[in-house]
Amino acid sequence: MELGRLRSLYDGTATDFNNIFSAITPDFLSDFYSSNKLVAKTEVYKNNSLIKFVTEKFISGKESQVLQMFGGNLPVSLTEPLYSKFNVFNKKAIDFIPKNRRNDTEIKYIFNFLENHWDDGDRFVIQLESTFYACQSCQGYLVYLKELARKAGKTVDIKVIAVEAISGTSDLIDKLN
Repeated sequence: MELGRLRSLYDGTATDFNNIFSAITPDFLSDFYSSNKLVAKTEVYKNNSLIKFVTEKFISGKESQVLQMFGGNLPVSLTEPLYSKFNVFNKKAIDFIPKNRRNDTEIKYIFNFLENHWDDGDRFVIQLESTFYACQSCQGYLVYLKELARKAGKTVDIKVIAVEAISGTSDLIDKLN
């Protein structure tokens, strides 16, 4: 990912996040900056015909943190899961360290994909562009998604665009300076 794109995702000036950034409560700007931002582009095919193309935006964090960041009013262009279901789905999302990964953007994306796109097609081309590089456990969940598709007679191709050296906010700030 080029440095300009990385900076624009970080600070909210990317066109993908403009209307989201403007909705942030000023007291929580630092929370926005320290959260991972993910832009997911999903192509859904049925019998080799493209039937749907969706761009969705995700931000890491627990429901209460994300709601607080936006003063309780989530922008419609931000994709957040239905937490009553998501909190069941994400219970085992723990990293090898062990670190809780329940509210990582990749986990939110996988849940949303399964809830909203899985039944629509038989082949999926997914591009995930992220400010932080996916941790090993999230990479594992993405591999598992591909395996789940294979077992269901479907195909999932995933391309992740991120800088491998950026695993968190301090790495990102170092890279941007």
